[in-house]
Amino acid sequence: MPDDYVIRSFLLGNRAEVKDMCITEYNELQTMQMFREEGREEGREEGQIELLKKMIQSGDMSVEKAAAYVGMTAEEFCSYKSNN
Repeated sequence: MPDDYVIRSFLLGNRAEVKDMCITEYNELQTMQMFREEGREEGREEGQIELLKKMIQSGDMSVEKAAAYVGMTAEEFCSYKSNN
C-alpha cells in the first residue's frame, strides 16, 4: 500500500484487528453485537466513576479509596473525565 494512502496509518495502528478480519469470515451481526457490548462496558465504567466522584464530593469516600475500587491511581482517577 502506498505511503500516502490516508487509511494506511489506521490499518497499521489496528494491525491485529485487521489481520483477524482478513483471516476470519466477517459477520456483521456478530461484529455489531461486539461493538454494542464494548459500548455498554464503557458506559458502565463511566457511570461507576461518576458515582464515585459524587461520593467523594459528598464526603462519603476518599479519592484514594475510589481510585483503588476501579483499579486506578488517585491521579488517573482525578483526570479520567478529561481524557475520555
